[in-house]
Amino acid sequence: MLYALRTKAGNDRMPLKLLHTLPLVLALGGVVTLVAGCRARDPVILPPVKPVQNVLLWTIDAQGRVDTHWVRGNRNGGRIIASRPGLLLAVPGGVYEVEERAVELPTCDCAAWEAAGREGACPAVAAGADVTRLVAVSRLDGEESPITDPPEAEDGNGPAFGELASRARVTASMGPYLFVRIDTRATACGAAHDTLSSELIVFDLVAGGAVDLFTEAERSALAGREQAAAFELFEGDTLVDAARPEDLELTMIAPSVLPGVGLGLRYQFSAGSSFAASDGAWGAYTRSVEVNAAALPASIAPFAEIPEALRTFPPPGEGLAIGGFAPITATTEQLAALERSFAAAEEDADAEGSTRALDP
Repeated sequence: MLYALRTKAGNDRMPLKLLHTLPLVLALGGVVTLVAGCRARDPVILPPVKPVQNVLLWTIDAQGRVDTHWVRGNRNGGRIIASRPGLLLAVPGGVYEVEERAVELPTCDCAAWEAAGREGACPAVAAGADVTRLVAVSRLDGEESPITDPPEAEDGNGPAFGELASRARVTASMGPYLFVRIDTRATACGAAHDTLSSELIVFDLVAGGAVDLFTEAERSALAGREQAAAFELFEGDTLVDAARPEDLELTMIAPSVLPGVGLGLRYQFSAGSSFAASDGAWGAYTRSVEVNAAALPASIAPFAEIPEALRTFPPPGEGLAIGGFAPITATTEQLAALERSFAAAEEDADAEGSTRALDP
């Protein structure tokens, strides 16, 4: 059935064609305003009002302390409504907290083993290692997914090291992807010095495991562009054992976020070197350089857009860096889980001191 609408301004009737479009305009959130004195066929159609957007933003300070902030806003700006210690991430279908847990591993009592002439298994020092691992804990059902595994602490002859320390940490995130760096320092009995090894894994919270971000075509393009550029940066470095770009190894993928500016991506390439010439950027016996990425891998490109609630957000304070963000596309259950997590963490933080919140 068709209807005509009489305006207050006079006896003109709104055209039937416009009446056909009204349900669509209203369904899209538009507002039709009939201004007094105007003819009904000249309505003012206001644009849809942008909905409020919820975003989880996490920061890390120079000491490695991580805080998560709940930002709410739209294109007109955003503000922090809650903050809590630790790393909390929202992905489609889940809310996860990344926890660092201690792992008890034995070390070797080198002095006792040397006194015994290194015969038999090395006497173990229970829980002598300083090792942590990362676990993703679902805040919806409590299910846990291991992100990293502890290093091998024993060989066929008992504990392999007199000293062993290993730490895993999330350096950045994009969407469901966690960029995790693992640094392990170990000293074998009788060794002249310790050895540092480093590893990067990209963990997908949705898939529940480590993934490769690059397609074969993307890796080929990477070798021809960024890897070649990194090799040029090593030119003249006589401490590096690299005769060609293929001798370099991609060791770090480093996203960076700056509200109001955008997302950047850098790659770290490492080359072999002597122990004494190691620069500390990666494991022992390496030297490293960084280059800007020419393009984003297709796997992470969908998560590169800065949410509107963050586009006018101020940069973090001195000593703080933004590790990542994730728009909350949550169900009622997810939002309730988030609220419980922030409330519980706030109670714990009250006893230990407030979090390092941003100042919007």
